[in-house]
Amino acid sequence: MKFPKKIHVAGQDFNVKLVGFRENDNAGTYHSHFHEIQVNTESGPESSHAETFLHELIELVNDMAALKLPHKKINDLSQWLFMIMRDNKIYFGK
Repeated sequence: MKFPKKIHVAGQDFNVKLVGFRENDNAGTYHSHFHEIQVNTESGPESSHAETFLHELIELVNDMAALKLPHKKINDLSQWLFMIMRDNKIYFGK
């Protein structure tokens, strides 16, 4: 997957950083204070990186829209959406 360097959400810019390690062994992190999504691309397959990016985008929306979804629901939602997209060959990018 080709990751964007920035994404624009609700009038705000968020940096997307590909990192080689994560605190607490997380696959990715959304930092609202720093306007940043980090994805660990050092280990695991490409599909894990792409699903992590989708997960962090849902975390961002959850935060900005004050949805108050629990983390388990965000995990389930990101995994199901990712499976549907990959199973149907839906890709956003070149």
